[in-house]
Amino acid sequence: MRKYVSTLIALLGLVMTVSAVTVDGYCFLENANDHSGTRVLFTGITPGTLDDSTYTDINGHYQVELVGGFYNVTFSHLDYLDEELNEQNC
Repeated sequence: MRKYVSTLIALLGLVMTVSAVTVDGYCFLENANDHSGTRVLFTGITPGTLDDSTYTDINGHYQVELVGGFYNVTFSHLDYLDEELNEQNC
């Protein structure tokens, strides 16, 4: 029984490693030259997904590693309206 459990744990670790995805993109601020500081929040909506967030750099670029699944994505920045993208498959 012990071999079976350790094999199962090893397989689950492999599945979790394989299902990680890198998500990147750009978020531009209207009437701005510096696009840094926008928070990009990923809220997991399927089992096994984890909430995570990142921030844009000066060019508006962001990048984050997530567990594969569906997420609601919220872009927020001080003095700007929030933007949401719901049920995004990552």
